[in-house]
Amino acid sequence: MSILNTIIAQYRTGGQNLFHWLGQSLKQEYTIVHEPFNREYNSHTNDTTHQDLSWVHKDKKYFMKDLWYPDVNYDKILEKSNVVVCLYRENLHEQVISQMYSKKTKKFHHGYTQKDVDMIFSQDDYDRTKLELEYNKKSIINFADYHKLPTVSYENLYYRDGINLIKEVFNIESNVPFPYGSKYFNKEVKFI
Repeated sequence: MSILNTIIAQYRTGGQNLFHWLGQSLKQEYTIVHEPFNREYNSHTNDTTHQDLSWVHKDKKYFMKDLWYPDVNYDKILEKSNVVVCLYRENLHEQVISQMYSKKTKKFHHGYTQKDVDMIFSQDDYDRTKLELEYNKKSIINFADYHKLPTVSYENLYYRDGINLIKEVFNIESNVPFPYGSKYFNKEVKFI
């Protein structure tokens, strides 16, 4: 019987770094699947409706990160998954900046500064993105509450003991340090 452990993540919540850590912690034990239904690219399925799980093979173990979209039906993922955790972000301002920067530059996992952000964004962009992310966060929290799924915030994961919640919920024993990488947004120093 296959095992599918799933993290459904609101975008710009540190899921990429978490999955790098999972890859190091779980080594050969699990296949790490990053965004199989991504609307821009995917390697497991051509389906972008989050319904095709035919790529989940019997007798294999998977850890999947899926992106949260309020308009998607996640019932098949919930049915197939052994454990599901939802990842969101408390600090809306930093999430808005991160989302704006990544969408505008198409640099999703790169360092940037406030100066970089100031050069390419307007207040209208900020306000529009903030409204979108406010709705997105409310919807993922409501989804998790409705389905009685555990949640962890970016801030709890990276600044408090959220990694221990991840270890406990998914029954992971690991000595790999977390976070595995570094924060992308730096208010003062330009990344190289």
